[in-house]
Amino acid sequence: MGNTRREFTSELKDEAVKLVINTGRPVSTVARELGVAWPSKNKASKEVGAWIEDRYNRRRRHTSLGQVSPVDFELQYSNQNAVFAKAA
Repeated sequence: MGNTRREFTSELKDEAVKLVINTGRPVSTVARELGVAWPSKNKASKEVGAWIEDRYNRRRRHTSLGQVSPVDFELQYSNQNAVFAKAA
């Protein structure tokens, strides 16, 4: 007996990734909210994490970010916030 693989739309996958990245909520919480269930929390984290790594290119430079990668942009943003926090 083989396992039946469920298919999800790319829109649902994109929304799930955005929720995990932008809200900081755990993968398991987002999956439960979207009605997606995995046999274990560990399996959910591995599958969603692998999908994020495959889909979300952290090294590619983005024109909307001033030709820097998302990782570099976030580092610049967090450093800028740290400077503002010290000044306050």
